[in-house]
Amino acid sequence: MLVAAIAAAGLIGLVWLRPEPQARTAEDAFAVSIPRWASWTAIGGFFLLLAGLPLLIWAGAAGPAAVADTFYRA
Repeated sequence: MLVAAIAAAGLIGLVWLRPEPQARTAEDAFAVSIPRWASWTAIGGFFLLLAGLPLLIWAGAAGPAAVADTFYRA
């Protein structure tokens, strides 16, 4: 239920809170364009770790994976 509420809020924000397009100027110091492939790679890595890390720990892995899982669950 919580995941559905978060997803619904994200969709509402995506639809209703779109900024109006503005022309970039030289004063835009933080205007950075990230390639689409980099965005998809990052979100794919996130979901891979989200699902894969608990499975790795469940399978009995120790060491750095166990430490990462501990921090993830904190």
